Amino acid sequence: MKVKGEITVFLSLIFLILISFIAAMVESASIQVAKNQSRENINMAVESVFGEYQKKLWDQYHIFALDSTYETGNYDISRVNERISYYSGQNTEMEITDLLLLSDYENRHFRNQVLEYVKEKWGYGYMEEWIHTEKEIIEEDRDREEFTKDEDRAKKEIQEYLEENEASIDEDKNPIEHIEGIKKGGILELVKPKNVQISEKGVKGEDVYSQRDIQKGYGNVKIKGNEDIGIEKIAITEYALDHFECFTNQKEGKALEYQLEYILSGKYTDRTNLEEVVRKLIWLRFTPNYIYLRSDQELIAEARALALSISTLVAIPQMTEVLTQGILLAWAYGEGVMDVRSLLKGGGVPIMKTKESWSLQLMSLMKLGTEEDTIESPVHEEGLDYKAYLRLLFYLQRPKIVSDRILDLIEINLRDEGAAFFYVDYMVGGLVIQCTNRFRRGVSYQFPVSFSYN
Repeated sequence: MKVKGEITVFLSLIFLILISFIAAMVESASIQVAKNQSRENINMAVESVFGEYQKKLWDQYHIFALDSTYETGNYDISRVNERISYYSGQNTEMEITDLLLLSDYENRHFRNQVLEYVKEKWGYGYMEEWIHTEKEIIEEDRDREEFTKDEDRAKKEIQEYLEENEASIDEDKNPIEHIEGIKKGGILELVKPKNVQISEKGVKGEDVYSQRDIQKGYGNVKIKGNEDIGIEKIAITEYALDHFECFTNQKEGKALEYQLEYILSGKYTDRTNLEEVVRKLIWLRFTPNYIYLRSDQELIAEARALALSISTLVAIPQMTEVLTQGILLAWAYGEGVMDVRSLLKGGGVPIMKTKESWSLQLMSLMKLGTEEDTIESPVHEEGLDYKAYLRLLFYLQRPKIVSDRILDLIEINLRDEGAAFFYVDYMVGGLVIQCTNRFRRGVSYQFPVSFSYN
C-alpha cells in the first residue's frame, strides 16, 4: 500500500509539472502571438499613416511626402506618433528614433524621387542619350571661356596700340566698344518682342525655402546613394521642364510667371530672372557663332575690310589683324542678340549656323540698341526653340542648386494656391520607430518599425 501511495504521489507531481509546462508553453505561445500581432498592427498603422501623403504635392509634382503638421503649419513630429497610435488601436510606447525630411541630405530624398519619376516616364535610355549632349555643352562652355579671354586680350592690345600712338577711335565707328556698351546695358529691352509686357512679379527672398533656416531630420534612415552625376543632372532638368513654365509658355496667376528662369537664375523677380537668362543665352550662342564666323571667309573679309578702314583712319595699320579679331568677336555677340530675339518670339535657332541662317549683317552691328535698330530677327522653324535652349543651360547647373530652387517654387506655388501650411522641410520622407509593448507578468517586447517612400 505504501508503494502504491508513493507512485500515486509521484504521478500527481508529474501531472502537475506537465500541466505547468503546458500552461507555460501556452502562455509563451500566447505572448508570441501577441508580439506578432503587435508588430503587425504597428506595421499596418505606419503604412496607413504614410498613406496620408500630402495630396497636392503628389498630384501636381509627383512627390510623396507626409505633412508632419497635418495642414496646421506648426511643426510637431509628435503628431505622427499620435496618428500611428490611433491606427494601431493598442497601447504601445513609441519613439521616433530616426527621421528623414524631404530636404535632408541636400534634398537627396527629393532628388531620388525625381530620378524615379523621369526613369518611369521616359526610360533610362532616354537619359543616357542626352549624356553626350550634356558633355558637348560643357565643352562648349569651356570654349566660351577661352574665346572671352581672346576678346580681353584683343581689347587690351588695341588699347595699347591706341595709347602708344596717342590715337582714338570714334565711338560711332567702333563696333567693339559699341557691343561692350550693350553688354553693360539693359539687355532685356533689346531682345524682347515688341508690344510684350515683361512681368513685374516677385517674391520676398527671405521667404523662400533655400534662404531660410530649415528643420532637419535626425538618425539614419536608409536612403539611396548618389546616382551618376550626369544622369542626375538630366533627370532633374527634364523634371523641371515637365513641371514649370517659362517666358514663352507662361501661366498667369503664379507668384512668379517665369519659373524655369527662376530655377536657372535664383533672383526674386521675373524681370531679373529673365534678364539673367537672356544674358546666359547670348553667351551660349556666342561660341558657335564665333566658330562659324572663323570658318566663313567672306564674313572674315568683311571684318578685315572694316578693321583696315578704322586702322587707316587712326594711322595704325599694324592694328588691322587684332582689330579684325575684335570685330569678329563683337559680331558673334551681336548675332547672339539676334538669336535670342528669335527665341523669345517663339522661333528656333540652329546650334551651328550656315550662310542661310546667319542673321546680322556687319553694317547693322552698330545699329543694335539704337533708335535706328529696326532689324527684324528671322523666326526659323528649324533648330532648337527657347525651351530647348533652357535645357542646355540646365546642364551647366549643379543638381543641388537646381533642386533647391525647384523646392522653392513648389513651396511658393502650393502656398500661393491656398496651402498656407506647406513647408518643404516639414514634409516627412521616412522614419524609424522604436516600439515597446508590455504584457502581463512584467514581460516587455521592443521592436523597430521603419518606413520610407524610397
